[in-house]
Amino acid sequence: FDMKSEVLVLTGNEVVLTEGDNVVVGCRLTVRMATGHAQLEGCAGAQTGTGRVRMLLRPGSQGQ
Repeated sequence: FDMKSEVLVLTGNEVVLTEGDNVVVGCRLTVRMATGHAQLEGCAGAQTGTGRVRMLLRPGSQGQ
């Protein structure tokens, strides 16, 4: 976390965000605390090679 710019960065083989049964997985999460804007980047490399963010969204979960 950079206090001056108020930017939080999490990195790793799997950065996992969950809300209820919904799951989003990537390798780098950047959150700009001042605006609430978040960006999740996929994993490009030898393990996955896809560079995509993976999501599992349960139907009807919005608004719960």
